[in-house]
Amino acid sequence: MRLFKPNTIDQKVVHGEFTTIKMAGTPPAPRFGHTMGFLPTNNSLIVVGGRNDEMCRQNGTPFLNDIHLFLLDQKFWLNVKHSISSDRIDYIGN
Repeated sequence: MRLFKPNTIDQKVVHGEFTTIKMAGTPPAPRFGHTMGFLPTNNSLIVVGGRNDEMCRQNGTPFLNDIHLFLLDQKFWLNVKHSISSDRIDYIGN
């Protein structure tokens, strides 16, 4: 994962650079067509679903059915185990 650090002049981005973030935990598989958002309550990114053609072929499903959190302060990935029939959410750390 890389972080974009913009350089601004008069509140306009004139240049920027990417730096690689050292992270822990197991990141999600590469994918496209997913949703990613920012959760300000715990300063994290959430990645949901999408497609990875190889994994979808192996699983026999058209889409990935997973949720991952990236905790920005700790730089740590969590796989969120969820169940439609339950209100309970478990976090799986490595």
